Amino acid sequence: MTCIDEICRTLSENDESMTTLKLYCIRLGDDGAKKLGSMLPLNHTLQSMILYGNSIGDEGITSIAKGLERNGSIHTVFIYGNRIGDSGAKAIGRMLKINKGIRSLNLTRDRMGELGKKEIVEGLRHNFHLEYCDIDPSLQNHTDYYSKLNRGGRRLLRDHGVSNSLWATILGKN
Repeated sequence: MTCIDEICRTLSENDESMTTLKLYCIRLGDDGAKKLGSMLPLNHTLQSMILYGNSIGDEGITSIAKGLERNGSIHTVFIYGNRIGDSGAKAIGRMLKINKGIRSLNLTRDRMGELGKKEIVEGLRHNFHLEYCDIDPSLQNHTDYYSKLNRGGRRLLRDHGVSNSLWATILGKN
């Protein structure tokens, strides 16, 4: 049994002592990321997942994103310094439209192009829960805008029927 198999087994058992998963530079790759992704819907105790510098590409991040679509316990996701391209970014954008648990997301130092970045911004536009997002300096205006709206109560405005065109004014972002 490999290290990642053992980690996935422990996570699938919902061991309450395991709330943070930090895997730094262990060459997890797409295969290891796929294993993690398939376990995420089964886990209800993990709160933070940090996967720095693990050579995760589009296939691996797509599996993780699909797993996060069905996981409500994880609120911090840092998957930076990997090999995420446009199709992986598209999966993340789709996940952001669905997941209501993630509050903090870091995807810096990855390889996504303009198309992938647009997909993530589109996901942010539909996500009312993310409060911190760091993806790429070229997206800072977008990520700051949606993060500030969410911290300022965008959900409350939506739930009370306030027009989207008024949100920035009400929340002090003119």
